[in-house]
Amino acid sequence: LMHAFIFWGFLVLTVGSINIIIKGLIPGPDRGWGIPIIDGNPVFTLLTDFFLVTVGIAVLIAFYRRFVTRPQRLTLSSEALLILSLIMTLVVTEVLAEGFLAAWEGETSVWEPIGAVLAPAFSGLGQDGNWVGFSVMWWAHIVTLLFFLTYLPRSKHLHIMTAPFNVFLRNLGNRGALSKLDIENSETFGASTLHDYSWKHLLDLYTCTECGRCQDNCPAFLSGKPLSPKELIQDLKHYLMEDGPAILAASANGKEGEGQAQEGESPAGVREMIRGMIEEETIWSCTTCRHCMEACPVFIEHIDKIVDMRRNLVLMEGSMAPEVSTAMKSVESAGNPLQLPTSERANWAQPLGVKTLAEDPDVEYLFFVGCVSSYDQRNVEIAVATAKILQAAGIKFGILGAEEKCCGDPVRRIGNEYLYQMLAMENIEVLNGYNVKKIVTACPHCFNTLKNEYPQFDGNYEVIHHTQLIQELVQSGRLKLRNRLDKTIAFHDSCYLGRYNDIYDQPREVLKAIPGVKLVEMKRSKAFSFCCGGGGGHTWMEEHTGERINQMRVDQAMEVNPDILGSACPFCMMMFDDGIKAKGYEERLQAFDLAELVVQALEGSGKQPAERTTSVPTA
Repeated sequence: LMHAFIFWGFLVLTVGSINIIIKGLIPGPDRGWGIPIIDGNPVFTLLTDFFLVTVGIAVLIAFYRRFVTRPQRLTLSSEALLILSLIMTLVVTEVLAEGFLAAWEGETSVWEPIGAVLAPAFSGLGQDGNWVGFSVMWWAHIVTLLFFLTYLPRSKHLHIMTAPFNVFLRNLGNRGALSKLDIENSETFGASTLHDYSWKHLLDLYTCTECGRCQDNCPAFLSGKPLSPKELIQDLKHYLMEDGPAILAASANGKEGEGQAQEGESPAGVREMIRGMIEEETIWSCTTCRHCMEACPVFIEHIDKIVDMRRNLVLMEGSMAPEVSTAMKSVESAGNPLQLPTSERANWAQPLGVKTLAEDPDVEYLFFVGCVSSYDQRNVEIAVATAKILQAAGIKFGILGAEEKCCGDPVRRIGNEYLYQMLAMENIEVLNGYNVKKIVTACPHCFNTLKNEYPQFDGNYEVIHHTQLIQELVQSGRLKLRNRLDKTIAFHDSCYLGRYNDIYDQPREVLKAIPGVKLVEMKRSKAFSFCCGGGGGHTWMEEHTGERINQMRVDQAMEVNPDILGSACPFCMMMFDDGIKAKGYEERLQAFDLAELVVQALEGSGKQPAERTTSVPTA
């Protein structure tokens, strides 16, 4: 709110100040000709007085926050002090000028409340004194404004000018999809220099307000990793301002030749972006949770920049952690990152009599199971529970079984766009071969990829997450949740279900429909939910620095004393299962998927979750 008053107030006051300058340059009645409609308009005059007061108060609050409370996300600098001082000078000089002018004219107006309040205090100065006071404040205001406008383009507050454009030009398309690389026709992949970024990415850099909201919500930063979204954008901005002219000159002169571009090198005399400005560990720390982008008031796209740098590291240099390389090789050879054979992918379904589409293609829904729920024994229980729910509701469905491969989500977020596109096209070929129209999945990562990213390759399907389908079935009466479950449940919002796809209410409505359930909310929930730590390929990476994100999330859950930590994501389940064990909370807290809780309400089963038989690096 403080920033909103300063921003919009500054725009209104600047228009008013420009009007003052024009009146001073063009002689005419009432101290000169001004801007039509604005000049002499009582509504605009009242609006100006309103913002003079609110901006002044907002600047005082900003001073207090920077020099007294000092929140961690704000960077204290001499430049910030100068900018705030200039804004306050503009406010004070205009307020005093209005007061002196009202006293000099000897009359006040309800449309100029500041002048009406100050005029009596200045009336004792006489006509000459008030005119001198007005003239001094007028010139002080104009000189300050002109200095400000000259200084602004080179200052951290350039965002005052660029933010409106960045907000207007923000991505209004599908926020769940990364950009598609032209693998066949491109000579370089990803971003190794600023030249590789789009104009919108560069506009983002100029627009950062340094408010630190992204940093305040970043699980990597809060867990002690080297990534700060704010510092990342600021480092790239400084790189752009300092080395940008040399990059442009080299490009214009043809010095950035094809050989250098293919090797991902910067022009002579220009620092490398990766390793020179941004360290590799910083790039790999991101979980792609999207909280930075959700919190950013000016719609900066942090994740796209990070993924583009990952693409360059992976596709151009083959640079990635050993455990990530192992997972990628497994996906390429076996169609899953767990190094398990394709022939075992549908083992979980046999006891339930679930058929593959090869056996019976005439189904309403394809159940796209996903890698983790097909192989990891703890998460197999989620696949089993989802299948039981579909059977109980009388929905005819099938699975792909051995024909299903990894959807490609972790592969794409890690930066291996080539392998992702290969997986996507192979899966789409199989899906189209069976004329699949509707898909249900229990994995938010599969859900997001199938729904939002496969259309880039003409894979267009009606994709629904199992929480959405279960909510519809409960609401329509096709599922009767009769058995009591006297438990307190804290529900965790998966990043790719919530922030990426706005699915927050459906799982909660299902939980509220289960008799005996008491639903409690963690401090960080819904759009402000804290990442489990498994996104962006991190399920297959080691955490070498700082605190483990999954353990932090488990601690946050324990603050509200639940019996069950509910989720709707196999990756989250893996992370919570490991986190609960690592923190020693097994006797106090259990992790269950929404589908498992619904099955308990259907069957009255108190069965405990199966033990993990596969391992992940974060264990």
